[in-house]
Amino acid sequence: MGGVVEEQEQAWRQLASEIGGELITRRERGRRFLGQHLQLAVVAKAGTSPIALDLRVEYGGEYAPNSLVTRIRAPYVARDAFSFSVKRIRARLSDGAVLRGIAKLAGRRKVDAEDLGFDRDFLITANDTDKVRALLADSRVRGLIQSQPSVDISAARPTWRLFKGRGSQRLSILRFEEEGVITDVQRLKSLFELFQETLNQLSQIGSAFAEEPTPQTLSACRRDWLE
Repeated sequence: MGGVVEEQEQAWRQLASEIGGELITRRERGRRFLGQHLQLAVVAKAGTSPIALDLRVEYGGEYAPNSLVTRIRAPYVARDAFSFSVKRIRARLSDGAVLRGIAKLAGRRKVDAEDLGFDRDFLITANDTDKVRALLADSRVRGLIQSQPSVDISAARPTWRLFKGRGSQRLSILRFEEEGVITDVQRLKSLFELFQETLNQLSQIGSAFAEEPTPQTLSACRRDWLE
């Protein structure tokens, strides 16, 4: 385990240096029998939005091992309730059906990007067909998604919606998750670039404000964004 942590720290430190971000380290006491472990995060900025890379621990059952999930998240001030998901379809045909079912429960529907190669390799769901097509019409966003060997990226309002007070900011969160620890620096740089381009395009299509989330808003959204 020590070698994995050292490899992760070295790779993520290099990433932070190359993208002008900050490597954050802290010691945490984990649940179950994890003991103390080193928690790492890389935080950078795209325009007005912070982008954070870290690991989430998925705790197994009594006889199941714990697993780690690499995640990247970026909160942004939303103009609307636009939500979408783009996921590379795995080899098994059943995966697409399962993902479509999950999307339906989330209030989204399957969308064709009107690009044969893209539609064949990715499952796209959204609650607004025109907006997700406009998002993916950007060749840079589409190319960065296609360059990923696997990808699961989505944007949606937090579970706990912020409608308290007339002046409250309404956040949405752009997310990426993948099981395992990603230490490929070039791939991580590509993912940060994908976030930057996607956030910019969300602003272009009228779904994001060019406004920085306030510390108060981020604090209120802690359970969805920072935890």
